[in-house]
Amino acid sequence: MKIGCDYDNVVVDYMGGFCDFYNQRCGTNFSIQDFKSHNIWETIGGSRFRAVLLVNLFYYSKLFDGIQLIEGAREGIKELSENNNLSIVTARFNHFRKKTERDVKRNFDGSIDNVFYTGFYNPFGKLDLCKKEGINLLIEDNKHYAVSCADAGINVFLFDRPWNQNLEHENIIRVYDWSEILEKINELNMMNKEI
Repeated sequence: MKIGCDYDNVVVDYMGGFCDFYNQRCGTNFSIQDFKSHNIWETIGGSRFRAVLLVNLFYYSKLFDGIQLIEGAREGIKELSENNNLSIVTARFNHFRKKTERDVKRNFDGSIDNVFYTGFYNPFGKLDLCKKEGINLLIEDNKHYAVSCADAGINVFLFDRPWNQNLEHENIIRVYDWSEILEKINELNMMNKEI
């Protein structure tokens, strides 16, 4: 299969790192559980412009450089790459490319075929990319990207997060960890072999 995998909040704990950064900077006490929307300004307050500035400040911080991998991601990606074409499909800004690709190489050297950047807040960026690259399964945490891809017939594994609750779609399967992702992809691969 051609699999696209989001990076932030699926492979790396971006929101956990951002909460640490924001709490230290602003004297707050936010946790991932507080974010009921993927739009961070809806939780922390302020404008979208302010949120984008904070995201950029976070990018240049030491906390960004120390973002932890999601449990099981390293092993999961290594296993998936053995029998599938696996690409990172991220909504990160293009100017995050240098640090992103350094981290991908350090953590997953040889396991990732491509890293694609769609840019923040492009609601159809991931859909357009999946169509262009022939990606037939997307692992994602953002419900808007998940729905746009699912509506177009692309299967989506939605990594369970507080900001993507109450979403049902025939082409979306909610997953809770990397071991479940591997289990379900193995099931899909077996079904495809039988057909």
